[in-house]
Amino acid sequence: MPPGGVLRDLAIISELMQGGASYPKWTALYGKDYPGKVQLIPITAHESFVAKIIGTGALVSGTAGDTLPQRCGVYDKTVKVTDVGHPFRYAEQIRGWISQHSGVKSNADDSDTVRARLAEVARFTAGHPSLILCTSHADVALIARALDRSTHPNVFIQPQGGGSIAANAEAAKYKKLVKAGTPATLIGTASFATGLDLPGKLLTRLVLWSFYGMPDHVMEQMNRRYRGFVEEQRHTRVVQSIGRLIRTKSDEGEVLVSDCRFWDLLRRVRQNESPLDHHLDDIPWNKYPTS
Repeated sequence: MPPGGVLRDLAIISELMQGGASYPKWTALYGKDYPGKVQLIPITAHESFVAKIIGTGALVSGTAGDTLPQRCGVYDKTVKVTDVGHPFRYAEQIRGWISQHSGVKSNADDSDTVRARLAEVARFTAGHPSLILCTSHADVALIARALDRSTHPNVFIQPQGGGSIAANAEAAKYKKLVKAGTPATLIGTASFATGLDLPGKLLTRLVLWSFYGMPDHVMEQMNRRYRGFVEEQRHTRVVQSIGRLIRTKSDEGEVLVSDCRFWDLLRRVRQNESPLDHHLDDIPWNKYPTS
């Protein structure tokens, strides 16, 4: 545990990392060489730089959990990194559901499995301010086509082009409508899992159409260096996505993971010691009932 006086600073740092416009992608580190100080480094910093800081005795990581040393080539078990984490009560604020159908990508778009999953998503989100996150624009289009406009009259879709500016424009339209008291549905890729602030009643239902995604060459290289990197990214993606649903200590909402393989990930989570993983395990998960 960091010495007294540092915790106050860490609380401020944690707030910044949860969505502060000036610090969108930073990790907080406390080094014993600098008592009473918290150092911010970009998570995109070169690994040798991060490893050097950790090697001085870093104790606190805000976003990377306690796996940061291994990811940066530091395997000394005496080096402890503690997760600052979010001060939320996941067990009380979130209700989690897991589909009874598989989200294996080999399923055709018109298969019985995909139709069943689409029906679940439609039932789960109807009449609620909802965010549906996918791992591809093809899935975004698939879900948008499947939603019946009689039950989902207000659907906003992340454009495939235009980058973050176009995506934020659609999110702004969604927010404006929901603030006016009209339920709406926002559908986008995993890029919406970070930097999108939807506190309170702006979002009460979250759907993860897929939490797997396809590892790119950078992730594959990292996985060779640090076994488990890809799966850790899956964990992180789920936690970050839930961060759109729970933004304050008073927020409440429900999340549907549209893939029964998520149970396997949870079982592995319970065998790990990462604080980030424990956030997932705190949520009460149940099978989503069939219609």
